[in-house]
Amino acid sequence: MQGNNQADVLSRHDNTSASEKPPKEDNTSPGCLLRILRVPVVRIMVGTAWLIVAIIMASLLAELVPIHNSHLKDFLSMVLVLMAAYGAYVSFVHIIERRSAGELAFSGATLELAWGILTGAALFIIIIGFLWALGYYSVEGFNPWMVIMPVFISSVLAGFVEEVFFRGVLFRISEESLGTWLALILTALIFGLMHGGNPNATLLTTSAITIEAGVLLGGAYVITRRLWFVTGVHFAWNFVQGGVFGVPVSGHEFQGLIEGTLTGPTLLTGGEFGVEASIVTVIVCSIVGAGLLKHAHRKGRFIRPFWRRDAQRHPAGSFDSESAATE
Repeated sequence: MQGNNQADVLSRHDNTSASEKPPKEDNTSPGCLLRILRVPVVRIMVGTAWLIVAIIMASLLAELVPIHNSHLKDFLSMVLVLMAAYGAYVSFVHIIERRSAGELAFSGATLELAWGILTGAALFIIIIGFLWALGYYSVEGFNPWMVIMPVFISSVLAGFVEEVFFRGVLFRISEESLGTWLALILTALIFGLMHGGNPNATLLTTSAITIEAGVLLGGAYVITRRLWFVTGVHFAWNFVQGGVFGVPVSGHEFQGLIEGTLTGPTLLTGGEFGVEASIVTVIVCSIVGAGLLKHAHRKGRFIRPFWRRDAQRHPAGSFDSESAATE
């Protein structure tokens, strides 16, 4: 009888203990998935894939359109890719980060884009003007305006799509944990390496692109915390190079309105890669980029790395990099 009572007590204890145990977390629950997506590396991978799939689908759609005029078809493809990249980024931010994509909001976009175009164009005109004054750039003739279509389309796509990825996804998300300085270094290195496979690229040209573009384009984003100004800078820089002055753009040959020729020391002209590999470009772009970064730092737009951040000023679960503690 005593043995039976003891068995009943043990049985009741086991049942009570089992009922009091917290339920195991379901690894497939939305909350668990959201925590995984909060990891910056994961979000960068998802955002990258999101963009790539959208751009590939847009390109395939353009191929299916029965247009025989090559210029018109290329233009249509550009429009579809731009729409796909914009839609992919906005939907990624809305669905994954649960916020609106203020960095691509149309309000104020025209003015920011215009200032970016003026800045990028002015920078290259200053550099090519300096090389012309030294006798290293000469004008051989002029071409009809239609020759600029290929470089125009290339510049538009590079200016927008590359900035959406490099500044909108890679820089912005990595900055949330690494802080502004390390995010600048990381994106500059990756940007330079991705241009390392271009025609006539060398270790020196890759280093030049890493320094000048990393500082200039990084500063152009940080100063506004939006993508329109930096897109304008990037587009104008590429287009004025190839579309106006007819010099190689990151190693790629284009015909421009001006038939221009670069001759002289590779250190100054950039050689076959183009003016982007010139020490003059590295110095000018670095100075301007440093000025943008200095101004952004003064305005409190730099973000500290997570190990220097006050947790109370950066609530867990917030995807907005501007809510992070600033320097």
